[in-house]
Amino acid sequence: MKLNEKLKTLRQKKKLTQEDVAKKLNISRQSVSKWERGINEPNLTTIKELCLIYEVSISELLDDCEVGIVLTKEEKQFKIETKLFLFNSAFTLFGILLTFILIRLMQDIIPLHYDFQGQITRYGSKWETLNLIWILLLFYSFSSLFHFYYAKNEPALLKTMIASQIILLISILMMIALNIWMGFNGANNLEADILAFLTSITALLFMVLSIFAFPKINKEINPIFGFRTSFTLTNQEAWEKVNFAQSISGTIFSAIIYLITIMTFKNWNIYLLFGIVISIIPPFIVHEILRKKITQ
Repeated sequence: MKLNEKLKTLRQKKKLTQEDVAKKLNISRQSVSKWERGINEPNLTTIKELCLIYEVSISELLDDCEVGIVLTKEEKQFKIETKLFLFNSAFTLFGILLTFILIRLMQDIIPLHYDFQGQITRYGSKWETLNLIWILLLFYSFSSLFHFYYAKNEPALLKTMIASQIILLISILMMIALNIWMGFNGANNLEADILAFLTSITALLFMVLSIFAFPKINKEINPIFGFRTSFTLTNQEAWEKVNFAQSISGTIFSAIIYLITIMTFKNWNIYLLFGIVISIIPPFIVHEILRKKITQ
């Protein structure tokens, strides 16, 4: 059923006229008429208000509809700002965890300051590089403030917030680059530890992806990612719940692999293989429970 047909059906079920709906939304009757004739479509804010009027959820209203929701300018800007905030969140987490990997590679005493000619002017403990974490957290605190307060409560400032998030993202990336440079500059026996280093980086990236990306995987858009079986590909509820379980288990076991690897830097291949195998078990259990429940 198309969106315009569903809007008309829901209105008639509530025994409302187009004029009644228009008054509740504080718009013209012609706008409601155009929605129901398929000439125009309501924006996301109006969709939410219509759901309240018709006493249905957004998923019930939009399920099986051919929808091209028109976003307002503010909604588009907020969507961009939210994506930038998520990027900042992911890179901040990545930078913090990367610091602990690099500290494991460093000698106890490393060069910490250089003059303009590139000459070392000060040595210090490798643990001083943890100061970079506080700087990352400072940047992230501003990013959170901009997103959760100004972007949500001050629509007029959205453009400024987008620019601010971009500046903070660049700053965070620069701090990560500095962190990597300092880490390798003070590295000890890097060649011997390179495989363990790559394992910990792989686990770290998978953990960040599990937290920020995997729960939102869309099976219609990508042909690869996600827990893909004939059951999950034909049942949206199963797809969402199984992949959510996969994101949780992936996060937990990636974190375990990461911590064990950076603490020992030994037997990296065993940790990696063990983590991959174990992380598949929880989503498989959820998959089988749902399959039996739905088929019955």
